[in-house]
Amino acid sequence: GSYRLYKSMNRSSSWSAISTDLTKGTTNGNLIYGTLTTISVSEADTNVIYVGADDGNVKVTTNNGGTWTTITSGLPNRWITRVAADPLNAGTAYVTLSGYRDNEYLPHVFRTTNFGSTWQSISSNLPQIPVNDIIIDPSNTSTLYVATDAGVYYTTNLGGTWQVLGTGLPLVVVTDITLHDPTRLLVAATYGRSMYKADLTTLTTSTPEVAQNNINVNLFPNPAKGFFHVEISQEIKNGEITLYDLKGEKVFSSSINNGSNKIQPREISSGVYLYKIVSEGSMIKGGKIVFSAL
Repeated sequence: GSYRLYKSMNRSSSWSAISTDLTKGTTNGNLIYGTLTTISVSEADTNVIYVGADDGNVKVTTNNGGTWTTITSGLPNRWITRVAADPLNAGTAYVTLSGYRDNEYLPHVFRTTNFGSTWQSISSNLPQIPVNDIIIDPSNTSTLYVATDAGVYYTTNLGGTWQVLGTGLPLVVVTDITLHDPTRLLVAATYGRSMYKADLTTLTTSTPEVAQNNINVNLFPNPAKGFFHVEISQEIKNGEITLYDLKGEKVFSSSINNGSNKIQPREISSGVYLYKIVSEGSMIKGGKIVFSAL
């Protein structure tokens, strides 16, 4: 993919375009726009191809590129990080988006069951961080895995609830994941902290950390300068906030209580950090904060 989609039938000895421009067109600025970022050919019907672009465009063809339909209605106007076709149903697909370049850190995971005519958000209790990749488990298509800016999460009920996958992975940006189904190994590529693998055969015996969304937490301002506040409406026990750099290394932590907490991490420099707020060891909120030192 470039701004068009190309296809080879002879192991890339030659290529031919099977589309016109699938993006919204070029725009001015210091970011790259008008480029396809993700392609997914349906295993259920190889005439069905989904594509996504860095300018928020998503399109689908059901006749191997003969005609294309724009299917962005209902999706946020954000960078498309991944589009993934369901392996068993050509009309079902998933899209992940990132608002990182727009200073928006909400999680965006959407599902369609009608070739993109309508979309349903399945982000539910994912932490407030961009999502970079998604995999549908071929052994059980109700199980999904997503790579985020703070690790890998999974769901067994099509996004009804999400959990952290396993243990041992630093709280770090994960840019890509892939699943080798015969061995049930999931491999995660990180930004700056090498690669990791998880044995999915032990998934049911793990005790992942689950975000407790019944506790209302408000972190502000973000971006912050010198200090920020964490307000917690309900009573918590052994509360703590931890900041990590983008390599996943812990740089600051502080105990917190219910009510208003003023956090002043004097020992860290200006930059973008991941934060995790826990109560009795269980995460109640996570996300990104842009911090400027005084």
